[in-house]
Formats: sequence, C-alpha cells, structure tokens
Amino acid sequence: MYVFDTRWQAFLKAEYEHFPEAAGNDLCHAIDPLIRYESYLRTIAARHGSLVQEFKGTDVILQPMLAAGGSKSLTEDEQRVLTYRGNVSSCVVLEIESFYLFSKIFLDRIAIFLEHYFGKLRNVSVHSHDKLAKNHLKFMHGHKVEVPAGFGAVLLDLKRRIADFRDYQISHEQAMGTLRGATWTPGGEPRIFMAPAHPSTRKIGTVQAESEDVSLLTREIDAYIDIVQGIIVGNRPRSHLLRK
Repeated sequence: MYVFDTRWQAFLKAEYEHFPEAAGNDLCHAIDPLIRYESYLRTIAARHGSLVQEFKGTDVILQPMLAAGGSKSLTEDEQRVLTYRGNVSSCVVLEIESFYLFSKIFLDRIAIFLEHYFGKLRNVSVHSHDKLAKNHLKFMHGHKVEVPAGFGAVLLDLKRRIADFRDYQISHEQAMGTLRGATWTPGGEPRIFMAPAHPSTRKIGTVQAESEDVSLLTREIDAYIDIVQGIIVGNRPRSHLLRK
C-alpha cells in the first residue's frame, strides 16, 4: 500500500505554468521533497487506518470475554484473538510513532522550501519548523510577504502538538522510568501514552503525555498545507526563483 497522490503534486502541476522554464525546473526540484514526504505521511495514515479497523474488529469476539470479568477461562479462539489484538496494537503504535517522525520531517521540509522560494535572509534562519515558528515575522516582513492572520498561532500549535511530541516523547526521550503503552477508548483511535512526560507535552492536570488521533493530525496538516500554498500563490511575485 503506497499513496502517490498528494496535494503538493497537484499544486506543482498548477503552479508550474506561472514560471519560465529555468525557474519552473527549480520549483520542481524544491517541491519534490514535499511530495515525497507527504506521500510517506499519507501511506502511514492509510496503513494506520486499516490497522485501527482490524483492532476494533477484535471487539466482536473479545467483548463477551471482557464482560464476564476475570473468572472465565479463555477459549482457544479467545486466546488467539487476544494474541492477535496485541500484535495489531504493536503495529498501531509503530504507525503512530512513524507518523510523528515523518510529520516533523515534512514540517521541516516546508520551512526549508519557504526559505528557498522567497530567498535566504541575513541573520534570519527558517530552515526548520521550529525556526520558522520563531522567526516567521522577521522573515516574512523582510521579504514583504503577506501571510493570513493567525499564521504564527498555527505554526506554534503544530510545533507543540507534533514537533515537540516527536522530540520529547519519541526521538529524544531518555528517562529510564518512563512508562509507555497503548490506550483506547471505544469510538476513538488507539493512542500511545507516556508517563511521566516532558512538561511541554503533558495533558493538562496530569503528568502523562498522550498522542492524538492520526486522522485528526492529518486534517491539521492538510489545513496547514492549504495556508502555505495560499501564501505562495498570493506572493508569487516575491519569489526568489523569479529574481534569479
């Protein structure tokens, strides 16, 4: 299962015609990483969605067992399904962590693209999502680029929910005493939790961090793609590619 269709691929096809050949080729090279990593994200999300359905499907068999409590011995079929559910749960956790890892890369690549598209600015770096969230006002003002109201808030929200979670709870989490596991509420998606957690990623009122639904994060990323593409189209004359 691999998802080839992406929003950045469709955007490139529409935007390419507005550039002369040399600049258009540069645009293709610059957007290619965005297409690739968006494909990875959509592939992970699709695999995750299939696993979630398999995970929920085990409830049909396991629900009577769970309702009976711990006094009932497991049948061979129930034991098989319970083992299978555990295996699926591990695969779900793998896909969730993969989604966060590649989401952070994807957000970084968007920031790198914006710096290439509008040009580097002396002493103002935006070559990662974190740096874009920190320096976007100086960068956009320096290039006279207009951005929609609330753009900074969107950058900070994605930093907290995706980049920080990836950094502090997955990639750079070092505490030996951290408890990690999977949790699931009927009607929702399985999630991963960590306790104790880094302060920046804790749920309010707890010492625990918990991942968000992949489907929800996918929608948030889609909304961000729309915003960035709108900035590019609305400020096309400011592109560094057209000034080469």
